[in-house]
Formats: sequence, C-alpha cells, structure tokens
Amino acid sequence: MDTVGAPSSQWEVANQAYLTQALGRLKDRLRHQTPCPDAARWLAERPPALSQIEIIFGLSGFERDLLLLCAGMELDSEMASLCAAAQGDPGRPWPSFALALAMLEGPHWSALAPDAPLRRWKLLEVTPGTTLTQAPLRIDERVLHHLAGVAHLDEKLAGFVKPLNKWGSGASGPSLVQGQSPWPSSLAGSHAAVVKLLVATWNAGGTVVQLCGAEADCLPIAAGAAMEIGTGAALIATDLLPAAPGELETILTLLRREAMLSGLGVLVINGEAAGGEEGRGRAALIGRLLDGLEGRVVVCDRLGRRHGKRPAVMLDV
Repeated sequence: MDTVGAPSSQWEVANQAYLTQALGRLKDRLRHQTPCPDAARWLAERPPALSQIEIIFGLSGFERDLLLLCAGMELDSEMASLCAAAQGDPGRPWPSFALALAMLEGPHWSALAPDAPLRRWKLLEVTPGTTLTQAPLRIDERVLHHLAGVAHLDEKLAGFVKPLNKWGSGASGPSLVQGQSPWPSSLAGSHAAVVKLLVATWNAGGTVVQLCGAEADCLPIAAGAAMEIGTGAALIATDLLPAAPGELETILTLLRREAMLSGLGVLVINGEAAGGEEGRGRAALIGRLLDGLEGRVVVCDRLGRRHGKRPAVMLDV
C-alpha cells in the first residue's frame, strides 16, 4: 500500500497494517480469489479507523466494503487496474456501484440512497454525468485521512471554523492534546468560576449555554471548559456562513460529521449582530445555525439576547 505519511504511534502502525490487510482481502475478491482469513485484532483499547467509521455511522458490511473499495483507489496503486479488469473494460479503472453490487458480499440497493449513511454523511461522492450504478465513486478526502489515521480539521470547514484549542488522536480515540491551547492556562478568578458553571451545566444535561459577555471574555471560557472535559472547541465565523438554506445545511452536516470523526465537541457562536436589515438577517442565520447544530454549543452575546428555538442556559461573564 502506498504510504500516506510516516506513522507516529503504535496505533497508527497497527491501523495501517489493518487497512493493508483489509485492502488485500478486497483485491482478492476483485481477482475472484478466496478471501484471506480475517486479520487479528491488534488493539483491544481502540479499534482500527475502518471499524470506527463502520460503528459511528452505522454502516452495513456492504457499505463498509464499498467505502474501503473507494479508499483503495487512493491508497493502493494496483486497485485501478483491478477495477478495470473486474468490469471488463480498461476504460473504467474506477469503483462503481455496479462493480460493488457484483463483487462485494451482502449487496443492497439502499446503500447509495441519498438518506443512507454513505451519502447522507458525505463519505462518498458520486461523479455526475452518467447513471448512478455506472458513475465513478470517490471517497471524501477527510474520511480518507481518518481511515489512514491522520487527524485534521476538514478543509471544507477551514473558512468557517477556527479551532480554539488543539486536539488529536489519543490511545482510546480522538482526544485533546494537552498544553496546546492558545488561551492562558490560568484564567481570572471570575472567569474560572464560569468555566466550572459551564462544565456543571453540560454534566447536568444542558447542551446550549449562552454566555452574556464580550467575545474576548467568552472565548477563553469556552476553550477552558472544553479542556476540562477533554474535547476540542472551535469558533464558527457566522459572518462568513452562506445564507442559502441548502449551503448552510451542507456546513451543518460537515460540522456534525467532524464531531463524529474527531474530538471537536464544543462549538462556539458569536451571537452579536448589527442593527438594521443586515443585522436582522444575520440574527436569523444565527438562529437557524443554532437550531441545526447538535451537542454542546456556546453562544456569546453581551446583550443576552435569545437565539434560535433550542432551550439555553444563561451564564453571566
């Protein structure tokens, strides 16, 4: 298998070995050979990335192997010629749904339905311009890197999301990289007290917290609370978000997917908006964003205005 980067931990070495063996079994199936025995489970504490994705997105065995087939195109130089040979056409050196239905175990038509996991979570891309079954399939780059054990923020979110601390892959999964926060380790006494209130609110089941204060004061508090619970935090630049509902829904899907793939567990929104028509439009956008997000959300607004329909706990800064 072509290398994606030098592994830097025992889990990454084992994950790449697992991925290599899984691709080997898939290549044997494309060659019409008997699949090799299942690979041993190297890591009891943390499953391979392929198994993680299968579990967190609820993939069937067929969907998992279809995703692996598309990953093989990027990770193994032999996969293209095998796909072409299996389809009996040298001009089709790519994975397709028709190939998967013919070659993989447990095939089902619902795998490529728009609301099925592979397309709902944008794990795969279907190339437009031909029939669904014959169209080339491609794995999403962020998902490919996760499979290879490489942790990073989705590049498609880079223009809208600013990390407030650093997080990466730990021994038992995504975790915060300690000591990598841009905020001071010791906050002012009043701010440290708000951090404790914020964490207690989350532990009690409150997922949306509105901090009534200036953004410059709220961001260190949100980052500190995220560090307390061992997760990543990021600020959403609401002034850069698209107003079109379809484009905003795509961003929301990518944010939810990122939370499932990585340690991004706290999202921060600047709820302040200017006056006039522009301000009302942005306030409506913030409300739609807040209602569409899941998990722990912090809204910063010095005026203490309510946003969206989700119930929120108010904390003064």
